[in-house]
Amino acid sequence: PLGIEAEFYFPSWKQCLERTADGYAFQVAVSSSFAQSRTHSFIYTRSYYRTQQSYFYARERFPTPPVIKKADDLYRHGHVCGRYSYNYEGAGQLKNADMVRVAKSYSALVARTLNGDCAFFIGRPSVLEGFRLLGENLIDNDLIAYQPVPEATPDYFYMLISRNSPYADELK
Repeated sequence: PLGIEAEFYFPSWKQCLERTADGYAFQVAVSSSFAQSRTHSFIYTRSYYRTQQSYFYARERFPTPPVIKKADDLYRHGHVCGRYSYNYEGAGQLKNADMVRVAKSYSALVARTLNGDCAFFIGRPSVLEGFRLLGENLIDNDLIAYQPVPEATPDYFYMLISRNSPYADELK
């Protein structure tokens, strides 16, 4: 009704942030957790959904679920892995610098966990369930199990609007 056209693209997260920051290629990036470092380039909308971080592990490596009482306990077992350029600090228990964040897909995280490169990977069960509903079943429950990261708060997600966008106020 306002005569505004919208186009949607699905580049990598890194490209999405870079191309949204300039305010010309893209105006808005969706599904971002909060990171203080992004506030200089982006305006955050109100959160519009939340998830819970969980640690996923290979049942073969841990036939009995590992005893994880606090997030730091994860590191006693080996590498804790995550997606490249993703932010894991929003839930307050994990530090990006302590994690191995090299996987460019969830399927790569699963493979690295099953082959022993990662003791755990951090993910959100709702995201993996979404992939399953779209026909891409990334985890086999006979091979992979998961539990919530202890004491992690819900991870809230926002849209990021470029501060360089000429329509930043209207978009917000």
